[in-house]
Parts: sequence; C-alpha cells; structure tokens
Amino acid sequence: TATYPQHSDSPLLRMSCGATAGALSCFACYPLDLIRIRLTVGGGSESTAQRGKGRLGSKIFDTAATIIEKDGFAGLYHGLTASLLVAVPNYALSFTVYGQAKKYLLEEQKTSIFVNQKTNHLSPLGSLVSGSVSGLASSLFLFPLDVIRKRMQVAGLTSSPAGSTASQPVYRTGAKGLTDHARSIFAHDGIRGFY
Repeated sequence: TATYPQHSDSPLLRMSCGATAGALSCFACYPLDLIRIRLTVGGGSESTAQRGKGRLGSKIFDTAATIIEKDGFAGLYHGLTASLLVAVPNYALSFTVYGQAKKYLLEEQKTSIFVNQKTNHLSPLGSLVSGSVSGLASSLFLFPLDVIRKRMQVAGLTSSPAGSTASQPVYRTGAKGLTDHARSIFAHDGIRGFY
C-alpha cells in the first residue's frame, strides 16, 4: 500500500517562513520593481524620457540614475514601507494557506484526483487548487495595500490634464506617507478605489 508523507509543519512555521521570504525578496528586488513601475507610467521624469530613448537596458539605468539624482539612493526605496506591508503578509498568508490546503489534500483526499498515487505528492490539479486558494485568499485581503503601494511608487509623476473632466487618478496630491495616499484614494474614489 502507498504511504503518504507526513506534513507536520505548523501553520505558525509556514507563516514565519512566508513572512521572512516576503521581506527578503522585497528588500532585494524593490528598486527594480520601482523602476519597472516608473517606466510603465511613462519613464519616470522628463530627464529620463530625454535620456532614455535607446535600448531598454539604457532606459532602466537612466531611470535609476534620475531617481538617484532627484532623491538620492534612498529614492530607489520610495514606497518600501507599503511594499513590505503587502509582501510580508502576502507571502505569510500564501505559504500558510497553500501548506494547509496541500496537507488537507494529501491526508484527507488520498485517493482523489488531487494526489499522484505513484509519487504520493500533489497532482498538477492538486497543485493548481492549492495555489489558487492561497492566491485568492492573499489577493482578497491585501489588494488595497497593493493599490496604495503602486500609488506611492508613481507619486508626482502624472496628473489629470488641466480642464479635464475625465475621472483619472491624480498622483500629484502632496501625499507623502501610506495614510496620506490611502486618504487620497478614498477621497477621490471611495472604497471602490482600493479595488
């Protein structure tokens, strides 16, 4: 008879591992994420737009240089607090829910289509279900913080054209911190603005 692996990791251990992974990945990759958002919005600034007309690689370096010129090296981490508030709970929740879903499928659904009977591991469908449940759970609770994070990353870059009546996000609001941006979103779009 097939033996199934025991999954004794506690939810607290999974949560701790996920939170640590989220924090480390955020610190390591945040400047690249900020540059990606700035390039997506429109190059980050006039000087970047003027200098970065060549290859993508040069645009990336030009955008980084422009940020550093304007705000110093710390500018590459503008909005990091909001990102940590998204990444840490996101990974913690994802790891925990995925681990618990996997444990349930392996221990309670041993003969189902969710478990590969030869390897005693999740089948592709089992992995899909566990991943989908964990992704849905983390997105549902943390999407509003991600919206605030992106607003902070593009703060001061764009605004509605003068005289425009279109409902557009206004980033030049003078908002500095997390709570300022949250208030700005709520004032402009209400609760729906966070989703």
